[in-house]
Amino acid sequence: MGLYSPYKFGLKTYQNYDITKLKGYCRFLEVLEDRDYGANGFICALFFDGATSTFKELPLSTDTENLNKVYKIVQQFEAEKINSPFELTNPK
Repeated sequence: MGLYSPYKFGLKTYQNYDITKLKGYCRFLEVLEDRDYGANGFICALFFDGATSTFKELPLSTDTENLNKVYKIVQQFEAEKINSPFELTNPK
């Protein structure tokens, strides 16, 4: 398996996700090799909070309603500079 950050390479989009909106808060998990089950090349988009090393699966790129919510969370997190973006999705 491998983790990839398209933001670090200056990409604007990746796998139909808007990296300019997700910034460094996304990673893509890819199955590089699978000898038994045929999952080679499977890619899973993940929301990433580097401060807590926490991952959460992103909505599919075709689920625009929920993906727009994630884009707003990143925008709000960047504006408010709270401790973790997960505080916005899981309020105490």
